[in-house]
Amino acid sequence: MFTTHGKTTMEWIQGKRETYRLTETAQQKVLSEYKEKGYGYADYKNQHGYGISVVSHDHMLAIARSVGRWNETFYLERGLDNHQDVYGFTYDETGARVDG
Repeated sequence: MFTTHGKTTMEWIQGKRETYRLTETAQQKVLSEYKEKGYGYADYKNQHGYGISVVSHDHMLAIARSVGRWNETFYLERGLDNHQDVYGFTYDETGARVDG
């Protein structure tokens, strides 16, 4: 189980509801990377290597499948504090896939 920033975070940044202390340039970087690749990251101002990442549901599923036989068994958009997406994955040693 883990959480990520997802579509809600992207909508908040785009609408300026919440910018997560990102500069305008960093906001645009996250937005464009997310739209292009399904994943975006930018450092906080004056915090090299420390920032915010955002991932789409489809991209997270692709990552899980690329590193092994991980099956999504739980997904709740905005499941943590009505903000972050919550994921649950199980590993299947038999190779069987469960559609999430």
